[in-house]
Amino acid sequence: AGAPEGRDTRLTASQRSLLGAMMKRAVSQCWNINSGLEGVDRMVVELEVRLGPDGRLQGQPRVANNRGGAIFQDAVNSAVRALIQCEPYDLPKEFYTGGWDHMVVTFDPQKMF
Repeated sequence: AGAPEGRDTRLTASQRSLLGAMMKRAVSQCWNINSGLEGVDRMVVELEVRLGPDGRLQGQPRVANNRGGAIFQDAVNSAVRALIQCEPYDLPKEFYTGGWDHMVVTFDPQKMF
């Protein structure tokens, strides 16, 4: 975003924000948390994902903020299922390299819905 020749692959803050909003909208449609578990509404899961140019996951998402415990693991499983269920992701092709090819997706029940 900064090279005069247009070769810079770093995204601006507004471009990153746009991608974040697009991912949030996409996965919130597929994400079902187990609302019967006490404390699950405070379980924030961060998953590191790699996406191919076709918008599909490249490998298994990796937990970036492992907290341990059964409730957290249930939240992780739910978030991973949502990522798989919602693919392929329709994101702007021009933001692929250095943008949505590798990102951390945050699943926060208090901010997702």
